[in-house]
Amino acid sequence: MSSPNPEETLHTSRPDPIRAKQHEPLRSPRNQFHPLKLFTDNAWAARVWFLLCLALLTFIIIQPFLLINAYRTRERVVILDGSGTYSIAPTLDFEEATRMHEELALWSTYALYSQNPNGFDMPELLDKIFLDDALKQARRLHSDLTQEFREKNIHQKVEVFEIRILQTRSEQIIAQVDGQLIRIGNFEGKAFIEDPEFTLTLVMYRNPNMLVNKRFPLAVLSFEEVVTL
Repeated sequence: MSSPNPEETLHTSRPDPIRAKQHEPLRSPRNQFHPLKLFTDNAWAARVWFLLCLALLTFIIIQPFLLINAYRTRERVVILDGSGTYSIAPTLDFEEATRMHEELALWSTYALYSQNPNGFDMPELLDKIFLDDALKQARRLHSDLTQEFREKNIHQKVEVFEIRILQTRSEQIIAQVDGQLIRIGNFEGKAFIEDPEFTLTLVMYRNPNMLVNKRFPLAVLSFEEVVTL
């Protein structure tokens, strides 16, 4: 009787990994997601709900800051309505509201140059659209001409040729207005008309709160004029 071959015995005693794998029961990964785990695995569900609550709480905390920042960086302005009231609405960015800038530059020009022997034609508009320093400058310029205006009974109107927006910033607008002054008067019984041309440069500052100060979206901070007789 022959003894068994040691190599054959060793070979047959080794487990076959392929067969073992075939007989091994299939196991699903522990971390594999399944909607039912929200109801069957309490520990896993608790972690999920905790993370969701934490994310929601974080969003609630930062939401006001996001809204405030968005409002400040994307404030909108629209042009006036029929009653002469300006309002804020989601249409144009402040820096892109060229039509509004031109309109206020035009109003500023009318308020400054529409004059008569007794003063300005539109003093209320002048007070609303010119800030203190610019208002003092405007009154001083008119005061220098008061004697001539009264002696010659001069009434001055404005004709605007062109309005250019030279510079636009988040808080400031620089506009240049070209036109002519139409002066109609009477001196020593003779009527006359003068039409000197002018160039007016306006530095207009943004109104931080229209509802509080009852002014327009822009107010004249300073101005320079060149009048060619």
